[in-house]
Amino acid sequence: LLAYSYGEIRETDEAARRPVPSGGACYPLELYPIIVDSPDFESGIYHYNIRDDGLERLQQDDYTEWVRDTWTWITADDAVSAMIVITALPERSAETYGEMGYLFAGIETGAVIQNLQLVATELGIGSRPHNGLNYRALRQQLRLGDDEYLLSTVAFGGSVPSDSE
Repeated sequence: LLAYSYGEIRETDEAARRPVPSGGACYPLELYPIIVDSPDFESGIYHYNIRDDGLERLQQDDYTEWVRDTWTWITADDAVSAMIVITALPERSAETYGEMGYLFAGIETGAVIQNLQLVATELGIGSRPHNGLNYRALRQQLRLGDDEYLLSTVAFGGSVPSDSE
């Protein structure tokens, strides 16, 4: 899911690229999966290491209740398996593009959200962007630096709604 949404693509001797447009190929985004319920990964907070195409576990714990408390409109009735938090280090783009670097980070975030949802749908996983949350609590839990901005989150769980629903 992460690799097809924001991972590096290498073709023969060409430079690595990603499946989203990025102003100047600066790629200012960072992805933090929060695993709540997965048969493949332990519960916890991870960082997606794009270069290695792997997950680095930052914190191990059961985050079920914390997710319900931090994101508005997520209740015990919601079968949330994971959240992907998208942050940006806009200075990566701003060094080249000035204030436009911040805009480019937002546009890139939209492309990543789109990819995450398209890939999830292909895998039969339900998903939705979800930005109603306690930003301060999430920033503290992820231990984000002052230069890293929280841009969006995507919730995953359940199956893709059918046409009959």
